[in-house]
Amino acid sequence: MSLEASLQAYLQRPEVVRAFQNEQTELSIEQRKLREKNLQEEKGELQRALKECSKDIQTLVSPLLNFPFIHTLLYNELQDTIKNATELMQNPQNYALNCRRKFADRVEKNTYLMECLRRLRQEWESSPENLKEIEHQWLQAVSNASAQTPNTIEQEQPNRSGDTETETQRQDWIPGVSPGKRRLDSGGVKQHLELGETMKKDGNAFFNKGEYEMAFTRYTQGVNLLNWIEGDTQEETRQLSSMLCVFYKNQAQAALKIDKWHEAVDACTHALEIEPEDSKALYRRAQAYQYLGKLEDACADYKTIIDSSSTPVDSKTAAKQGLAQVQKMTDKSKLQTQKVVTKSANEAVFSSGRNERTQLEKNADKIPTDARNALADRLKQMMGGGGKTDAHTHT
Repeated sequence: MSLEASLQAYLQRPEVVRAFQNEQTELSIEQRKLREKNLQEEKGELQRALKECSKDIQTLVSPLLNFPFIHTLLYNELQDTIKNATELMQNPQNYALNCRRKFADRVEKNTYLMECLRRLRQEWESSPENLKEIEHQWLQAVSNASAQTPNTIEQEQPNRSGDTETETQRQDWIPGVSPGKRRLDSGGVKQHLELGETMKKDGNAFFNKGEYEMAFTRYTQGVNLLNWIEGDTQEETRQLSSMLCVFYKNQAQAALKIDKWHEAVDACTHALEIEPEDSKALYRRAQAYQYLGKLEDACADYKTIIDSSSTPVDSKTAAKQGLAQVQKMTDKSKLQTQKVVTKSANEAVFSSGRNERTQLEKNADKIPTDARNALADRLKQMMGGGGKTDAHTHT
């Protein structure tokens, strides 16, 4: 037996596997303890710096610091302040205090950061669960950004050295909070498009196998991958929007297969915001409207397909068939509605008569004696004649 084979056999022995697992567990525990220790130190450092901020800012951020992404956002701001505060080193005795004061001044003057913090506070006051969702999106954004190689970033930076607004947008952009979309460099766009292509292929494979729930999930992941970013150039943004539109349409198609009508409408509407005359998005939304009983909306989408000069012939044919089906459903609905209204009207007439008699009968003993004969005559007329009614018999 070769040395390599002997080593493999040794490593596969149960006691060796257990020992290796125990070692990994102990290492993981030590790493977790170290991370927790570093986190506590960071929190203490940040708390001391925040004490130099105004009372309004302290009140604003106090309940938000339990969310790791907000802690990271502010702690990075503090570290960046310290890194760029070389002039403060001339006074070593007050260096730490002066750094904290400069941090407080920097936070207060950073209108973009303050607006983000205010919006995060509003989300927290509305529902803490909202912040958890924003944090999840932020972690995804960080994960995607960290996939960029240092060489790619260094090559792109010289071309944008003067574009401070773009750099601020990239560094401070927070998913679900910051306005607009996050702008990526060429390397980031390429990576997102490649990952999107993989997700699309996975979704198509699930769809073709009839696994529509999994297809819907994969297409939704594709939407979440692309709906918050844009490129540096018009062409990059066009490529991202084109793939996002495909994900929306595929998401709608899968949603139709699993009776998610509202999701299908929303997905198609988003696709039409990108491509207003897209016949597939219009057709799938019309189908979803049909299932929801919104026949007028379905008709409008079918007619838009038919009237468009850019619609392919087969799409027009399908839209005409869909429109005919909707019109048939509309006629049937009108007939059913007419029957229901007629029946309801008849029942209302008879029930009105019964209610009137019942009320008169119940109130008979409350009416003075000299007026009861008139009431009896009224009841007699309502019941269609007969012998004289004794008012005292009605209770």
